[in-house]
Amino acid sequence: MQTWILVLLLACVAVAVVAAAQGALEFFRTREDERLRGIARRLGSLEKGDGAQSLSLVRQQGIARHLGRFGEWLEAQRTQAGGRTSMRSLLLQSLVAGIIGVVVLAFLLRSPLAILGLGFATLPIAFLVNQGQRRSRKISEQLPDAMDLVGRSLQAGHGISESMRACAMETPPPLAHEFGRVWEEHNLGLDFRDSLDHLVQRNPGNFDLRLFAGSVLLQRETGGNLVEIVENIANTIRGRFTLEAKVGALTSEARFSAMILGGLPLFVAAAILTLRPSYMQPLVIDPFGRWMLGYALLSYLLGALVLRRLAQIRT
Repeated sequence: MQTWILVLLLACVAVAVVAAAQGALEFFRTREDERLRGIARRLGSLEKGDGAQSLSLVRQQGIARHLGRFGEWLEAQRTQAGGRTSMRSLLLQSLVAGIIGVVVLAFLLRSPLAILGLGFATLPIAFLVNQGQRRSRKISEQLPDAMDLVGRSLQAGHGISESMRACAMETPPPLAHEFGRVWEEHNLGLDFRDSLDHLVQRNPGNFDLRLFAGSVLLQRETGGNLVEIVENIANTIRGRFTLEAKVGALTSEARFSAMILGGLPLFVAAAILTLRPSYMQPLVIDPFGRWMLGYALLSYLLGALVLRRLAQIRT
């Protein structure tokens, strides 16, 4: 019993140290953001945009470089989510989540398998990926109205850069921040092509922005009616959202069934671990039980993938 108390105390100390380190990082990061916002105000930055983000170029953090391809992917996800969470803060959050997971499983299982609680370290990363997907979805939803505004601004005689500035002033975030940053970079001397490239790099999972940037760059090289191009892009995006809404209505029953069938085994396992932990011990102690547990997990994952596939229709 004293061993478990010692483990708990060590875990609490580790969590406190990590939380203090993250708080210090956030404090210095806030001061740096305030400094960049002051510079942005002196340069005449857009009011609705984030001046601190407008002055920072797309770059790879040192920690991401050391992590290799995983670091590149993590940096892309962090950028797509808005870049508000630093790489150090994300790794600290993962460390805290892993420690908490080990402590929780140690009290529930009371066995060396508590090390599986390190899987909780993936929760902050999963949350970051989900945040990036929701932000990308919101940008796509705002893009058709922004394309209409760009078209009207072009018809009034403005250039594409000034038209994007008008969108940054009139549309809500996060699209306002992205278009405002393109105008800021171009206004500070960066080539417009590079500004659009940075827009695509900041949103690697958004096909609509790639379509818009590619169309604008192609029109600048080959010529054509840019107003008609942006209007066609807006109509295409609206048509896709309409189709997705119809598909969502037709597959709602399958998706709800998938949620119920996918969550029921996890709920039952959590209830048994809470009420009668000894009931699950043969699955861990006995060799045949471990084989059964592995087969059950593999079947669960395959079934979840099949249900997900049945509930999705590519648009």
